[in-house]
Amino acid sequence: MHKIVVRDPIIIIVYSFLTCGIYMLYWIYQMMKDINVLLNREEFSTGFIIATMFVPYWWIYSYHKISVILNEECARRGIAWSNSNFMIWIIGAFTGGWGQIVAMYQIQAALNSAWKA
Repeated sequence: MHKIVVRDPIIIIVYSFLTCGIYMLYWIYQMMKDINVLLNREEFSTGFIIATMFVPYWWIYSYHKISVILNEECARRGIAWSNSNFMIWIIGAFTGGWGQIVAMYQIQAALNSAWKA
């Protein structure tokens, strides 16, 4: 059984920098498993998660799917979430790479709020 952990978004970003992105790969895996538990169904298979981590540009589809799922779940739980976050992530990813950092923070913050709701 997958154990749910409330993670500090800032720590995730710091660890990702300190490990040159290795922790980010671990976080992506854990985050998608957390979403599966949150939804009580397997939305992200292991193959899908591996593709997100290692297939170029697959992350665009993955992050769009995550954004849609979090939009629905946050609305259902009464948590503030903007579906336009996805566009911010994409624009940021292609204009200096800061979109990934913003995405990591926003996704983890939304998951933490969903666990507490």
